[in-house]
Amino acid sequence: MTRVLDPQRFAAREWARAGADPNDAAISELITRGLPPMRGGAVGTGPAASYVNGPSPGFAVDPAGFNDRTVENVFSTSLQAFPGFGGRFAGFDLPKRGLIYQIEAVITGTLAVALNAGTVTATDAWNAAGLLSNLTIAVDGTPLISCHGNALLAREQVFFKNSPHPQTNQPSGSLSTQSYTIEQHWVLPIALDLDSLMGTIFGQSDSLYARLEAQVETVANLFTTTGSPTIAFNNGNLQLVVYTYDIPFVDAGGHRVGLLPSMDVVHRIIEYAVAAPTAGGDTALLLPEVPGQIQNIYCWLDNTAGSYLDPASWNSLRFQYAETEVPQNYNPITGLLARNARRYNGRVGSLVANNNKVLVMPFAHSQQRNALYAENVTRPQLIANFPALNSGATFRAAVEWLEGVV
Repeated sequence: MTRVLDPQRFAAREWARAGADPNDAAISELITRGLPPMRGGAVGTGPAASYVNGPSPGFAVDPAGFNDRTVENVFSTSLQAFPGFGGRFAGFDLPKRGLIYQIEAVITGTLAVALNAGTVTATDAWNAAGLLSNLTIAVDGTPLISCHGNALLAREQVFFKNSPHPQTNQPSGSLSTQSYTIEQHWVLPIALDLDSLMGTIFGQSDSLYARLEAQVETVANLFTTTGSPTIAFNNGNLQLVVYTYDIPFVDAGGHRVGLLPSMDVVHRIIEYAVAAPTAGGDTALLLPEVPGQIQNIYCWLDNTAGSYLDPASWNSLRFQYAETEVPQNYNPITGLLARNARRYNGRVGSLVANNNKVLVMPFAHSQQRNALYAENVTRPQLIANFPALNSGATFRAAVEWLEGVV
């Protein structure tokens, strides 16, 4: 016979262990609702995070109470000057305020082009990722996000059904001799979504250190040139817009209790890559055997010099594990192209119309159904079959997943 622990008895026991007075009105209400103090419960699929994402005691997981009482805060960081093509920004220490659920990185400046009887043409990398080749957010040295800007763009287009980007301002195609006003945006989703806030991080903790860093792409990957043109980025700056929620507190006799949403899951987007053979054929990219639930995989073929091979030119793509098990097999690739276009109101991966070159291998529906639990299978991998490629071509995939917190 299975014994089920009554949630009120469990909450009362945990608050007693935390030293709280069960007769306090606020504590009594939380016990009645079956809400214990905040403790990383690993209700995902296994412990993997290397940091504590919330204090205990003094806090209770109460999504309803949190939603009723919290207030959103949106604020900007100081500017950092553009370090030059191929350079790296100094980085930003994320603020110690509330629960950080989203960060938007914004670059502004002027792209000055002088053709000098030559030509300058924007590449796929410029169209999809703009000036940044990598954005990384790490907490206590553990990366939550580390990928190309185009993976973040594709992810945003997936979750918001290809919504427009009216603030983005950048040229495409063949450029002329002039100065272009540039404004580029990248949304870094700390939380999986804006409703459940799964994956949000506890910013206002002295024991938790969060940092964002950004790498600038090289000119050779952003523009194809002939002759001797000059390309410069002037008066450039990177600034972060930080989105947080305040932690509401309720009185509990002689002390106060902070109310939190569910904090037992970490949300990650990490990029992986493997060289693709020049002759084409199958290229296998091993996926991380993470103790968590894979949501989506965003994949593209970097065919060198900022050129991405249109997925319509791929022969096939399949997900495989245990050497022979193939639950998803798109052969020919047109099935996945059509599925992406239907689900996301068009294919994804670029701010330029008809230039979307990122494929999405979907796994989770409504965050759970059909999810891939990678630690439960052996050698999970994506296998893409390509035509002949340029020397140095690379198959890349940004894997998005949820994992439990200890």
